[in-house]
Amino acid sequence: MKPSTFRSPLRILLLLEPFSYTFLIHFLMESLDLAINRDHGSTVQLQNQLLFREYADIHTVCALVVLLTIARYSFQHLVQHLLSHSKQYLGISICPDQTKHHKFSESAWKLVWYSSVLYWCYYVVYKEDFFWNTKLCWKNLDVVPSLSFKYFYLTQMAFYLHSSIAHLTIEVRRKDFVQMLVHHVVTFSLIAGSYWAGFGRIGGVVLALHDLNDVLLEGGKLLLYSNFQTIANGVFVLIISSWFVTRLVIFPTKVLYSSLIESTEEMELIHGPNYMSSTDFKYKWPIFNLLLLTIQILNIFWFSMMIRMLFRVIWKKDNLQDSREEKDD
Repeated sequence: MKPSTFRSPLRILLLLEPFSYTFLIHFLMESLDLAINRDHGSTVQLQNQLLFREYADIHTVCALVVLLTIARYSFQHLVQHLLSHSKQYLGISICPDQTKHHKFSESAWKLVWYSSVLYWCYYVVYKEDFFWNTKLCWKNLDVVPSLSFKYFYLTQMAFYLHSSIAHLTIEVRRKDFVQMLVHHVVTFSLIAGSYWAGFGRIGGVVLALHDLNDVLLEGGKLLLYSNFQTIANGVFVLIISSWFVTRLVIFPTKVLYSSLIESTEEMELIHGPNYMSSTDFKYKWPIFNLLLLTIQILNIFWFSMMIRMLFRVIWKKDNLQDSREEKDD
Protein backbone atom coordinates (compact mmCIF):
# COMPACT_ATOMS: atom_id res chain seq x y z
CA MET A 1 0.00 0.00 0.00
CA LYS A 2 1.49 3.34 -1.00
CA PRO A 3 1.82 5.98 1.70
CA SER A 4 -1.00 8.51 1.65
CA THR A 5 -0.13 11.99 0.54
CA PHE A 6 -0.33 15.03 2.77
CA ARG A 7 -0.53 17.55 -0.04
CA SER A 8 -4.27 18.05 -0.54
CA PRO A 9 -5.14 18.25 3.17
CA LEU A 10 -2.15 20.51 3.77
CA ARG A 11 -3.26 22.99 1.08
CA ILE A 12 -6.67 23.25 2.78
CA LEU A 13 -5.07 23.70 6.19
CA LEU A 14 -2.73 26.39 4.94
CA LEU A 15 -5.76 28.30 3.65
CA LEU A 16 -7.33 27.97 7.10
CA GLU A 17 -4.18 29.00 8.94
CA PRO A 18 -4.96 32.78 8.99
CA PHE A 19 -8.21 31.93 10.78
CA SER A 20 -6.31 29.88 13.34
CA TYR A 21 -4.26 32.97 14.21
CA THR A 22 -7.51 34.77 15.02
CA PHE A 23 -8.60 31.89 17.24
CA LEU A 24 -5.28 31.90 19.06
CA ILE A 25 -5.49 35.64 19.78
CA HIS A 26 -8.21 34.98 22.34
CA PHE A 27 -6.07 32.37 24.11
CA LEU A 28 -3.01 34.65 24.10
CA MET A 29 -4.99 37.65 25.31
CA GLU A 30 -6.29 35.63 28.25
CA SER A 31 -2.70 34.81 29.25
CA LEU A 32 -1.69 38.45 28.74
CA ASP A 33 -4.56 39.63 30.93
CA LEU A 34 -3.42 37.29 33.67
CA ALA A 35 0.05 38.81 33.57
CA ILE A 36 -1.13 42.45 33.34
CA ASN A 37 -3.73 42.17 36.08
CA ARG A 38 -1.46 40.39 38.54
CA ASP A 39 -0.27 43.72 39.93
CA HIS A 40 -3.84 44.97 40.28
CA GLY A 41 -4.97 42.12 42.50
CA SER A 42 -7.49 40.72 40.01
CA THR A 43 -5.59 37.61 38.92
CA VAL A 44 -7.64 35.27 41.09
CA GLN A 45 -10.90 36.75 39.82
CA LEU A 46 -9.82 36.38 36.19
CA GLN A 47 -8.62 32.82 36.76
CA ASN A 48 -11.95 31.93 38.33
CA GLN A 49 -13.72 33.39 35.30
CA LEU A 50 -11.64 31.23 32.95
CA LEU A 51 -12.55 28.09 34.90
CA PHE A 52 -16.03 28.33 33.41
CA ARG A 53 -16.68 26.82 29.99
CA GLU A 54 -17.17 29.39 27.22
CA TYR A 55 -17.80 29.47 23.48
CA ALA A 56 -14.34 30.90 22.88
CA ASP A 57 -13.00 27.46 23.82
CA ILE A 58 -14.22 26.28 20.41
CA HIS A 59 -11.84 28.78 18.81
CA THR A 60 -8.94 27.37 20.80
CA VAL A 61 -9.78 23.80 19.73
CA CYS A 62 -10.06 24.78 16.03
CA ALA A 63 -6.70 26.56 16.14
CA LEU A 64 -5.05 23.59 17.83
CA VAL A 65 -6.42 21.19 15.20
CA VAL A 66 -4.79 23.22 12.43
CA LEU A 67 -1.50 23.58 14.31
CA LEU A 68 -1.39 19.88 15.25
CA THR A 69 -1.91 18.85 11.63
CA ILE A 70 0.85 21.14 10.36
CA ALA A 71 3.16 20.00 13.17
CA ARG A 72 2.45 16.37 12.31
CA TYR A 73 3.08 16.96 8.61
CA SER A 74 6.44 18.59 9.35
CA PHE A 75 7.46 16.01 11.94
CA GLN A 76 6.63 12.97 9.81
CA HIS A 77 8.44 14.32 6.76
CA LEU A 78 11.48 15.07 8.89
CA VAL A 79 11.43 11.52 10.33
CA GLN A 80 11.06 9.99 6.87
CA HIS A 81 14.01 12.07 5.63
CA LEU A 82 16.14 10.93 8.57
CA LEU A 83 15.18 7.30 7.99
CA SER A 84 16.14 7.52 4.32
CA HIS A 85 19.56 8.90 5.28
CA SER A 86 20.09 7.11 8.61
CA LYS A 87 22.88 4.95 7.23
CA GLN A 88 24.66 8.08 5.99
CA TYR A 89 24.15 10.00 9.27
CA LEU A 90 24.50 7.20 11.84
CA GLY A 91 26.21 4.38 10.00
CA ILE A 92 23.19 2.08 10.53
CA SER A 93 19.82 1.70 8.87
CA ILE A 94 17.17 2.33 11.55
CA CYS A 95 14.23 1.03 9.50
CA PRO A 96 15.65 -1.13 6.68
CA ASP A 97 12.29 -1.69 4.97
CA GLN A 98 11.65 1.56 3.11
CA THR A 99 7.98 0.64 2.58
CA LYS A 100 7.50 1.03 6.35
CA HIS A 101 9.00 4.52 6.61
CA HIS A 102 5.57 6.14 6.51
CA LYS A 103 4.28 3.79 9.23
CA PHE A 104 7.42 4.43 11.30
CA SER A 105 6.92 8.20 11.07
CA GLU A 106 3.26 7.82 12.10
CA SER A 107 4.19 5.82 15.19
CA ALA A 108 7.07 8.19 16.02
CA TRP A 109 4.66 11.14 15.95
CA LYS A 110 2.15 9.32 18.16
CA LEU A 111 4.87 8.17 20.58
CA VAL A 112 6.09 11.76 21.03
CA TRP A 113 2.52 12.98 21.49
CA TYR A 114 1.37 10.30 23.93
CA SER A 115 4.59 10.55 25.96
CA SER A 116 4.15 14.32 26.27
CA VAL A 117 0.49 13.92 27.21
CA LEU A 118 1.33 11.27 29.81
CA TYR A 119 3.83 13.65 31.42
CA TRP A 120 1.26 16.47 31.31
CA CYS A 121 -1.41 14.12 32.66
CA TYR A 122 0.73 13.45 35.73
CA TYR A 123 0.46 17.09 36.79
CA VAL A 124 -3.17 17.81 35.92
CA VAL A 125 -4.92 14.48 36.61
CA TYR A 126 -2.85 12.02 38.67
CA LYS A 127 -2.24 14.61 41.39
CA GLU A 128 -5.91 15.55 41.69
CA ASP A 129 -8.03 14.06 44.47
CA PHE A 130 -10.80 13.09 42.05
CA PHE A 131 -8.48 10.61 40.31
CA TRP A 132 -8.17 8.59 43.52
CA ASN A 133 -11.68 9.22 44.82
CA THR A 134 -14.02 9.17 41.83
CA LYS A 135 -17.00 10.37 43.88
CA LEU A 136 -15.36 13.81 43.71
CA CYS A 137 -15.78 13.72 39.91
CA TRP A 138 -19.45 14.56 40.39
CA LYS A 139 -19.00 17.69 42.51
CA ASN A 140 -18.66 21.28 41.24
CA LEU A 141 -19.72 20.33 37.72
CA ASP A 142 -20.11 23.97 36.67
CA VAL A 143 -16.36 24.65 36.66
CA VAL A 144 -13.25 22.77 35.57
CA PRO A 145 -10.76 21.82 38.33
CA SER A 146 -8.00 24.19 37.19
CA LEU A 147 -6.77 26.25 34.25
CA SER A 148 -4.07 23.67 33.50
CA PHE A 149 -6.73 20.94 33.41
CA LYS A 150 -8.92 23.06 31.12
CA TYR A 151 -6.22 23.53 28.48
CA PHE A 152 -5.10 19.91 28.85
CA TYR A 153 -8.66 18.83 28.09
CA LEU A 154 -9.08 21.23 25.17
CA THR A 155 -5.78 20.04 23.70
CA GLN A 156 -6.89 16.42 23.96
CA MET A 157 -10.18 17.36 22.32
CA ALA A 158 -8.28 18.96 19.44
CA PHE A 159 -5.97 15.97 19.09
CA TYR A 160 -8.80 13.48 18.65
CA LEU A 161 -10.61 15.73 16.19
CA HIS A 162 -7.33 16.00 14.29
CA SER A 163 -6.90 12.20 14.53
CA SER A 164 -10.36 11.61 13.06
CA ILE A 165 -9.54 13.81 10.07
CA ALA A 166 -6.04 12.37 9.67
CA HIS A 167 -7.38 8.81 9.81
CA LEU A 168 -9.56 9.55 6.79
CA THR A 169 -6.93 11.45 4.80
CA ILE A 170 -3.26 10.85 5.56
CA GLU A 171 -2.84 7.69 7.64
CA VAL A 172 -2.05 4.22 6.30
CA ARG A 173 -5.23 2.16 6.11
CA ARG A 174 -5.15 -1.01 8.21
CA LYS A 175 -7.46 -3.94 8.84
CA ASP A 176 -9.26 -2.21 11.69
CA PHE A 177 -9.78 1.04 9.78
CA VAL A 178 -13.48 1.22 10.70
CA GLN A 179 -12.94 0.33 14.36
CA MET A 180 -10.17 2.91 14.72
CA LEU A 181 -12.30 5.58 13.05
CA VAL A 182 -15.15 4.76 15.46
CA HIS A 183 -12.65 5.02 18.33
CA HIS A 184 -11.45 8.48 17.27
CA VAL A 185 -14.97 9.82 16.69
CA VAL A 186 -16.30 8.35 19.95
CA THR A 187 -13.31 9.63 21.93
CA PHE A 188 -13.67 13.12 20.50
CA SER A 189 -17.42 13.05 21.20
CA LEU A 190 -16.73 11.79 24.71
CA ILE A 191 -14.21 14.54 25.47
CA ALA A 192 -16.25 17.32 23.86
CA GLY A 193 -19.54 16.14 25.34
CA SER A 194 -18.13 15.59 28.82
CA TYR A 195 -16.48 19.02 28.76
CA TRP A 196 -19.70 20.87 27.96
CA ALA A 197 -21.82 18.64 30.22
CA GLY A 198 -19.51 19.20 33.18
CA PHE A 199 -18.20 15.63 33.30
CA GLY A 200 -14.60 16.63 32.60
CA ARG A 201 -13.19 15.14 35.79
CA ILE A 202 -14.28 11.60 35.02
CA GLY A 203 -13.20 12.21 31.41
CA GLY A 204 -9.75 13.10 32.71
CA VAL A 205 -9.61 9.78 34.56
CA VAL A 206 -10.52 7.97 31.31
CA LEU A 207 -7.66 9.69 29.45
CA ALA A 208 -5.20 9.00 32.28
CA LEU A 209 -5.97 5.26 32.24
CA HIS A 210 -5.47 4.97 28.48
CA ASP A 211 -2.33 7.05 27.92
CA LEU A 212 0.21 4.56 29.31
CA ASN A 213 -0.92 1.82 26.91
CA ASP A 214 -0.67 4.19 23.96
CA VAL A 215 2.96 5.02 24.80
CA LEU A 216 3.91 1.33 25.05
CA LEU A 217 1.96 0.44 21.90
CA GLU A 218 3.63 3.02 19.66
CA GLY A 219 7.05 2.30 21.16
CA GLY A 220 6.56 -1.39 20.44
CA LYS A 221 5.66 -0.64 16.83
CA LEU A 222 8.87 1.36 16.36
CA LEU A 223 10.88 -1.57 17.70
CA LEU A 224 9.15 -3.92 15.24
CA TYR A 225 9.76 -1.60 12.27
CA SER A 226 13.43 -1.37 13.36
CA ASN A 227 13.74 -5.20 13.58
CA PHE A 228 14.45 -5.25 17.32
CA GLN A 229 12.35 -8.39 17.63
CA THR A 230 13.48 -9.59 21.07
CA ILE A 231 12.95 -6.23 22.79
CA ALA A 232 9.63 -5.85 20.98
CA ASN A 233 8.49 -9.20 22.40
CA GLY A 234 9.17 -7.95 25.93
CA VAL A 235 7.32 -4.70 25.29
CA PHE A 236 4.42 -6.69 23.82
CA VAL A 237 4.06 -8.57 27.12
CA LEU A 238 4.01 -5.22 28.96
CA ILE A 239 1.36 -3.90 26.55
CA ILE A 240 -0.93 -6.89 27.13
CA SER A 241 -0.42 -6.76 30.92
CA SER A 242 -1.02 -3.01 31.22
CA TRP A 243 -3.94 -3.16 28.78
CA PHE A 244 -5.64 -5.85 30.85
CA VAL A 245 -5.08 -4.04 34.16
CA THR A 246 -5.96 -0.48 33.11
CA ARG A 247 -8.61 -1.02 30.42
CA LEU A 248 -10.27 -4.30 31.35
CA VAL A 249 -10.05 -4.17 35.15
CA ILE A 250 -9.63 -0.60 36.42
CA PHE A 251 -11.66 1.11 33.67
CA PRO A 252 -14.89 -0.86 34.23
CA THR A 253 -14.55 -1.13 38.02
CA LYS A 254 -13.44 2.47 38.56
CA VAL A 255 -14.75 4.61 35.69
CA LEU A 256 -17.86 2.76 34.53
CA TYR A 257 -18.92 2.06 38.10
CA SER A 258 -18.48 5.70 39.03
CA SER A 259 -20.31 6.94 35.93
CA LEU A 260 -23.20 4.48 36.25
CA ILE A 261 -23.60 4.22 40.04
CA GLU A 262 -21.67 6.88 41.95
CA SER A 263 -22.88 9.66 39.67
CA THR A 264 -26.53 8.98 40.45
CA GLU A 265 -25.85 8.68 44.18
CA GLU A 266 -23.88 11.93 44.30
CA MET A 267 -26.32 13.88 42.13
CA GLU A 268 -29.28 12.83 44.24
CA LEU A 269 -27.35 13.60 47.42
CA ILE A 270 -26.44 17.11 46.20
CA HIS A 271 -29.54 18.11 44.23
CA GLY A 272 -32.30 15.88 45.59
CA PRO A 273 -33.94 12.59 44.56
CA ASN A 274 -35.61 14.01 41.43
CA TYR A 275 -32.48 15.45 39.82
CA MET A 276 -31.77 12.37 37.66
CA SER A 277 -35.10 12.84 35.91
CA SER A 278 -34.52 16.54 35.30
CA THR A 279 -34.07 17.83 31.76
CA ASP A 280 -30.58 19.03 32.65
CA PHE A 281 -29.31 15.54 33.37
CA LYS A 282 -31.53 12.88 31.81
CA TYR A 283 -30.08 13.36 28.30
CA LYS A 284 -26.44 13.95 29.23
CA TRP A 285 -26.04 10.93 31.49
CA PRO A 286 -27.20 8.10 29.14
CA ILE A 287 -25.32 9.48 26.11
CA PHE A 288 -22.11 9.85 28.11
CA ASN A 289 -22.37 6.30 29.47
CA LEU A 290 -23.17 4.89 26.03
CA LEU A 291 -19.93 6.44 24.72
CA LEU A 292 -17.99 4.99 27.66
CA LEU A 293 -19.42 1.53 26.96
CA THR A 294 -18.46 1.86 23.28
CA ILE A 295 -14.87 2.59 24.32
CA GLN A 296 -14.93 -0.50 26.52
CA ILE A 297 -16.20 -2.69 23.66
CA LEU A 298 -13.35 -1.45 21.47
CA ASN A 299 -10.86 -2.14 24.30
CA ILE A 300 -12.10 -5.75 24.44
CA PHE A 301 -11.93 -6.07 20.65
CA TRP A 302 -8.28 -4.93 20.47
CA PHE A 303 -7.32 -7.05 23.47
CA SER A 304 -8.68 -10.13 21.67
CA MET A 305 -6.50 -9.25 18.67
CA MET A 306 -3.43 -9.03 20.93
CA ILE A 307 -4.23 -12.36 22.59
CA ARG A 308 -4.59 -13.94 19.16
CA MET A 309 -1.19 -12.59 18.18
CA LEU A 310 0.32 -13.85 21.47
CA PHE A 311 -1.07 -17.31 20.73
CA ARG A 312 0.54 -17.28 17.28
CA VAL A 313 3.92 -16.17 18.67
CA ILE A 314 3.99 -18.80 21.44
CA TRP A 315 2.42 -21.85 19.82
CA LYS A 316 2.99 -21.30 16.10
CA LYS A 317 6.40 -19.61 16.53
CA ASP A 318 5.42 -16.73 14.23
CA ASN A 319 7.31 -13.47 14.44
CA LEU A 320 5.59 -10.73 16.40
CA GLN A 321 3.84 -8.16 14.22
CA ASP A 322 1.03 -5.66 14.48
CA SER A 323 -2.03 -7.86 13.89
CA ARG A 324 -3.76 -4.82 12.38
CA GLU A 325 -1.22 -4.87 9.55
CA GLU A 326 -1.14 -8.51 8.53
CA LYS A 327 -2.53 -7.82 5.05
CA ASP A 328 -2.22 -4.11 4.54
CA ASP A 329 1.00 -4.06 2.51
